[in-house]
Amino acid sequence: EMRFQVYTALASGVKGEFFFMYQTLLNNPNEKLYGIAKAYPNNAPEHIPTVTSQGQTTVALAKILGKVGPTLAGCVRAPELDPAVREGAGSILARGFRTADGRPLLILANQDVVNAPRVVLRSQTGVTVWKNLPDDRMIRPAFGQLVLTLSPGDGRILLGYDALP
Repeated sequence: EMRFQVYTALASGVKGEFFFMYQTLLNNPNEKLYGIAKAYPNNAPEHIPTVTSQGQTTVALAKILGKVGPTLAGCVRAPELDPAVREGAGSILARGFRTADGRPLLILANQDVVNAPRVVLRSQTGVTVWKNLPDDRMIRPAFGQLVLTLSPGDGRILLGYDALP
């Protein structure tokens, strides 16, 4: 769900994300409020929380956003670059942007937090390779199409090149 929130927000054009670091409450054992940080039992110091799986996801997303932040900061929305989604259209938000230096950038968000659809996009004219940010993996379209599988709630940030960088 956290990945869903981040990638949906980015595809919608936000320039930043903020997460509030809240703790799980121990007051009522029947209450199901699980925060990003676990509260310690009564015999442990409360000022040193442990990180839950949600906290680990937050740390991973913060690393991704930190790496792609400079690229995203100068982006402007470019609706003419919105890719045509041929498969997976029901749950995929796919938006086009231009970077400060004019490169095409696609942000994809799987808005389904249960299923991992196969996504087929018509690749942009003039783009011969897409760089998957932040891992810098290069993805080449085949026959004018880009084929991806997005995990539940996951997304992609793809920077277009007309030749290998």
